[in-house]
Amino acid sequence: METEQIIICLFFIVFFFILFLFVRYIPIKIVKMRAKKYDMKLNTTDVKELIKMRCVKNSFFKLISVFVREGLEYDVVQLAFHYVSGGNLAEASELLGRNVEIDLSGLPANVSFRGDSAYFLYDARNSGRVVPPSGNYRARTQGVEAVVFVENGIITVPESIGRKGFGDEKIEFLAA
Repeated sequence: METEQIIICLFFIVFFFILFLFVRYIPIKIVKMRAKKYDMKLNTTDVKELIKMRCVKNSFFKLISVFVREGLEYDVVQLAFHYVSGGNLAEASELLGRNVEIDLSGLPANVSFRGDSAYFLYDARNSGRVVPPSGNYRARTQGVEAVVFVENGIITVPESIGRKGFGDEKIEFLAA
């Protein structure tokens, strides 16, 4: 009886160890293999950043392969950030293979009232998040579209797009 229990315990230990490795390292390996298909070599740090930004589709690597073929120096992560910070959301969306998203969680938020409307102001200036330059942008969150205002790193979101609580949502900037 004790031998069977030991074998079962060892089985579960091995199973959870393999599951841990699969969840932690396999996505990195897959992204590296996808990049290699387009003659790109990425280090683990860059891959983790790309996974965070969800820049892991083949279309993203196909676009970057132009830089590789031309022998141009590039930093994949910085290239994606460059498009967003320059306000080129259409190009950034093409590069990412999806619309640009900014995670608002953890950002300081305030409520502002203008007339009969309420707005949530998220201060992203010192957060390390890349935001588009000042301007009005079509955006979506929780499936509802509205115009979002960005001014000097402060993102102003109308209450009408379904705010549930402070700092718990992502804003998806819709490419023009």
